[in-house]
Amino acid sequence: MKTCKTTMLVIAVLIAAFSFSIGAEEPEAFAKMMQAKGEVLVFRSGSEKAEAISRGDLLYAGDRVTLGRDSSAILVTKERKIINLSSDSELTVNAGAGDGATGLQGLGLGMFRNNKGRINPTVVAAVRDKGDANMLFLSPRNGVSRDSELHLQFAPLPEGYHYEVEIVSREPKFRHVEPLKSSELVLDEQLTGYPVKRGEPYFIYVKKYNVRGVVTDFEERLYTGLIGEDDLKKVQQVEKEVQPWLKDEKDSLAYLTVLAETYEEYFLRDEAIAAYERICDKVAPGDLYSLQRLEELYAEVQNGPKYRKVQETIKKMHSQ
Repeated sequence: MKTCKTTMLVIAVLIAAFSFSIGAEEPEAFAKMMQAKGEVLVFRSGSEKAEAISRGDLLYAGDRVTLGRDSSAILVTKERKIINLSSDSELTVNAGAGDGATGLQGLGLGMFRNNKGRINPTVVAAVRDKGDANMLFLSPRNGVSRDSELHLQFAPLPEGYHYEVEIVSREPKFRHVEPLKSSELVLDEQLTGYPVKRGEPYFIYVKKYNVRGVVTDFEERLYTGLIGEDDLKKVQQVEKEVQPWLKDEKDSLAYLTVLAETYEEYFLRDEAIAAYERICDKVAPGDLYSLQRLEELYAEVQNGPKYRKVQETIKKMHSQ
């Protein structure tokens, strides 16, 4: 009975993580600023005063973007178009496709959620409650994988220690418990008795035992799975369309962010984290937008140490 109640709670958390609602009074965003260099300003609809606009800001119908000399900007519209703006140009945002725009037919629309306050407070509370405890289940943690088989990665064990891993799904109904002395477990037909279903969440519970058979640590309320076929096709379509641009502009924040946001939208969180970390480590160190996205992703996968580290970095940037 306890396991059933716990599983239902986890399912509720998972459903909440996959849901997002927008207030009726909030206007719909039509474009997002992916990259801005130089003097890039926006005149909001109905306003005669210019505002500075920066990477990650949303644009709405009627907003007018202007660029000064030696400036450039790259927008992505909700119609899945990329628009490049050059020096001394301007663009009025509307619901239609801009001139010269290039289609991105597979792009996820999650990137048009308002980036302010996106972090789920329930998830953040879970990360804080966990403190600096080590993660036992590593990957794909609170996200999905695109592999043909579900390879579960666990933290290496000290000699003589072992895990007890419990895996639960609801459709089809499945529960598996086994001791594990290695750091990897493949969830496949041989283990489950049926093909692993794409798009179906599998809930993970893991306990760590020492040499005396005493539980020293545990994790619960984690989920994993394989990305659904339709979502995988959308991700692959974006990758196919973005790669030619990345080949010409390897350090383009706009195109790298399109990939990162797409991975994030379709719950490929390991890949999204890797993409944002690449931006922060190699392409644009100190990029606030990418750091804020990492803050949320670290919270979603419940990586407490990395969450707190990036949070401190962001606080320092705001205080300077």
